[in-house]
Amino acid sequence: MFDAAFLEAFHDSIHAASEIIIVVHEYPDLDAIGSALALDMAFSQQGFNSRIWVAEPLNHSFSFLPELTRVGKKLGNVSDTACIVFLDSSHKERVAQHALLDPILEHVVSINIDHHCDNSRFATFNCVQDVSSVGEMISILCSTLKWPITKDMATCLYAAICFDTGRFAYSNTRSQTMHVVAKLLDTGIDPNIIYQEMYENKTLSSFKLLKLALDNLIVCREAGYAYTQIPLSAPKGSFKLVDFIRQLKDIDVFVVIQAVNSHKVKVNLRSKKHFDVSAFANQFGGGGHVRASGLVFRDMPLDECVTTIIHALDTALAATAP
Repeated sequence: MFDAAFLEAFHDSIHAASEIIIVVHEYPDLDAIGSALALDMAFSQQGFNSRIWVAEPLNHSFSFLPELTRVGKKLGNVSDTACIVFLDSSHKERVAQHALLDPILEHVVSINIDHHCDNSRFATFNCVQDVSSVGEMISILCSTLKWPITKDMATCLYAAICFDTGRFAYSNTRSQTMHVVAKLLDTGIDPNIIYQEMYENKTLSSFKLLKLALDNLIVCREAGYAYTQIPLSAPKGSFKLVDFIRQLKDIDVFVVIQAVNSHKVKVNLRSKKHFDVSAFANQFGGGGHVRASGLVFRDMPLDECVTTIIHALDTALAATAP
């Protein structure tokens, strides 16, 4: 997975760095945060000066992860001898407040570890692999470097892999994934407790959000898609709405279009079998995986975003129809 050239560049970069800053994509999920925490703990164990920068506040769904306080919201001063490590970020622009990094990246070494097929390989050194998750990649990286994986690291990595594989049910779950997970379980983590923290800790507000999403659900059986829209006035919650509605039978494409604030609308896309949602999202500046992708509209009203997405989806599905 990690070839000799990348491993040598990784080794030289982190040993030469006065500081290692780990960065993840905007609206970070458990794969991003779990992987970042595990890598940060690994760096710390090996005697490196490292930290995690996430410009946005994290919601309560991450609260069970060990060492979460190591995630900082302020980038602060960055030395020219620092090293920036990007995790789970297909493009530099996917990082929240990425403009702060632009002048820094002109002077520092950067490393990009990712599993998105549309990764632009924007860093000084890049490792992009077709695997389940960055959590799987960090697990293998630590094993390859013979860095011990502690129970706390394993909790973060297990949660990362579990999340991005849909509880080991998605097509990205392969034999290597399960071998990696088996080694994580050997550290003594309790998968039942992690599962409860990930999937059985929803607030009443989250259920109200889910109800609204279902009330607004539109199903187009002829074209094979379903979508819902979530206004800014919606209850706050941590349900992954698109993964809930994808349980609908005989539908291939699912879309959740949600107002984040007065200037931003987030779109989550999923498909089961046939449609490439990454290619679809790419036309709007988004991207991700063939079966799971996303994009963001800025300074466009929610209803206009809905019209734009659904018109484009109708056109794309008609073009791919047999």
